[in-house]
Amino acid sequence: MGNCNNLDHALHNEKACKYLDKKPDYLDWVITTAFYSALHFVRHILFPIEVETKNGKAKYNDFETFYRSCNHQRLNKHRFLSDTLEQYHPSISSDYNQLLDIS
Repeated sequence: MGNCNNLDHALHNEKACKYLDKKPDYLDWVITTAFYSALHFVRHILFPIEVETKNGKAKYNDFETFYRSCNHQRLNKHRFLSDTLEQYHPSISSDYNQLLDIS
């Protein structure tokens, strides 16, 4: 995939998911590719993000920078993304968390 953006990566994983969904022997990979597709769609929705800090507002253009700068509780990346989604887009966080839990 190279250095593609989150939307490209999400669409690529979604395509793989749909392909694998036609093959009953690979249902575990359907769940895995569905989750990673959702992960990249979520990152696409969230970033860039502007957050309040003790020094004012800060803007983060990508998840990795945001994770390194704001993960004061030392959560793993999946849990940190889940918590961020719940805070900024609660209407889709339960579906994302369901995929996270079953993957």
